[in-house]
Amino acid sequence: MRKDEDILKQQKLHRGKAREFLMNFTRNISTYGRLMRHAMQIQFSKPNVFQASMRSYVIAIAACLETYFRDFYIHMLEQNPQFLTAALERIPGKEALATLHRSMSSGMSFPDFALSRVAFRSAEEIDANLSIFVRPYGFLDTLDDYELVCGIPSIPGKHMGTLQLGVFCPDWRKNLARIFELRHEFAHDANSKTELDTQEMESLERSAVILPQVAAYMYLFRTQSGGNDGNVDKEAKPVLLALYGAAEEPLPVILMISDLVSEDWQVTKNPEEMKKLRETKKDGAS
Repeated sequence: MRKDEDILKQQKLHRGKAREFLMNFTRNISTYGRLMRHAMQIQFSKPNVFQASMRSYVIAIAACLETYFRDFYIHMLEQNPQFLTAALERIPGKEALATLHRSMSSGMSFPDFALSRVAFRSAEEIDANLSIFVRPYGFLDTLDDYELVCGIPSIPGKHMGTLQLGVFCPDWRKNLARIFELRHEFAHDANSKTELDTQEMESLERSAVILPQVAAYMYLFRTQSGGNDGNVDKEAKPVLLALYGAAEEPLPVILMISDLVSEDWQVTKNPEEMKKLRETKKDGAS
């Protein structure tokens, strides 16, 4: 069995900077979403293969969510010493003393060590481990009630407004639990006879796409306003900001799965490359 520190080092290498947790999530889930759209072409001609594709998609969505919350967690611990203290206090004393020296000797940081003692493989684990950031309330309860002023350009009539996750996606908590339950079943039981219909798949997918975006914005704006006595993360950036109507400041944009699976976007941090992309799009439209 591989050591915890080896796994953490590999995960750290794969994710890059922890503050890019939301951008990593959108890139990851967009790839699997596009693959699922290709599989939909055989929905009626090869239903058994289509069901296998949907099972694989659920496993992929769960992996994207687990990775997102793990990266979100380590980022929060790296940014705020109070959160790190709270996370370390949750580790049983004997267990911590038995492994701390070995972990520190291998080059692990305290946030890495705290991360190695938690998991995000169910809705219950996510809520339990992330609730230290929103005390005295639970993470999922806070997320359910949080109101985000934003734009949703791909939905007619929702170009600008207030989004509350519990209203916009009323089944999001049930869907979150369902995704991880199905992942466990499909990943460990190839004999599973559970079938998904496209309506349920769309509901699971919708919740999975929107939930991490709202969580990221909730964190960004709570820390900027001094919530929880948190340090302001001046380097944290939303995926997308846009100026709407008479708004004086750009608003966060919530991306839907239709935005993420489209083929006409890419991620770039180079201003000159962005300029060339805009010019290319203009030339193509003319």
